[in-house]
Amino acid sequence: MSYKLQAAIGVAIAGFVNTSVAADDVYRLDDVVVTASRTAQTVDQALAPVTVITREEIERSQASSVTELLQRTPGLQIATNGGLGSKAGVMLRGTRTAQTLVLIDGHRFNSPNGNEAPLEYIDPDQIERIEIVRGPRSSLYGADAVGGVIQIFTRKGKGKPLFQVKAGAGSRGTSELGLKYGGEVDGTRFDISGKFFETAGYDHTDSTLGRDGDDDGYRNKSIAASVSPVIQHLYQE
Repeated sequence: MSYKLQAAIGVAIAGFVNTSVAADDVYRLDDVVVTASRTAQTVDQALAPVTVITREEIERSQASSVTELLQRTPGLQIATNGGLGSKAGVMLRGTRTAQTLVLIDGHRFNSPNGNEAPLEYIDPDQIERIEIVRGPRSSLYGADAVGGVIQIFTRKGKGKPLFQVKAGAGSRGTSELGLKYGGEVDGTRFDISGKFFETAGYDHTDSTLGRDGDDDGYRNKSIAASVSPVIQHLYQE
């Protein structure tokens, strides 16, 4: 094989590699967050430590509650008083539960009594993504954001209207049924969903105090709906 032919092959391979890298750079986008500074920015631009839980990660986790979704977040601790449906407290960076602000689509979800957020009642199937900002955010959100901010974004309809059904069953009398219909029609996006979840549970009483023999069951009926216009961004050069 001549020297010129070897050089040509080497240049062709190098060009193919560079093209592949360039394609990855073009199509791979960073997560954009708004909770850290109340303005859209990528995760690497945010000064505070930020964790984003996407819809794909929620589906892969198969979590039955928001507290299950949050358990893997660094610097976040969760305290519960029992099984599913029991009161749950979320603490960021070692602060109290009342010092962690929870938002749903920009609205405060913390209870006026005790300033705690009832996360145990939120259905993960109704969540598009979760942004978790660790560290003081009091200058942006007030005194109840000393530990940080957890913002939950609900799902919005997109694409052709689609009807979905989700059903499941498990041990201890556990069953669930979910219905969802959403999409875009004439510049308007909508999403309507409902879910029924029930489990007989088991006895969560502390064994050191003696069990009472009463299973701690849980039942949750939820419904959510959203309607919003499709916003199109126009760019001019």
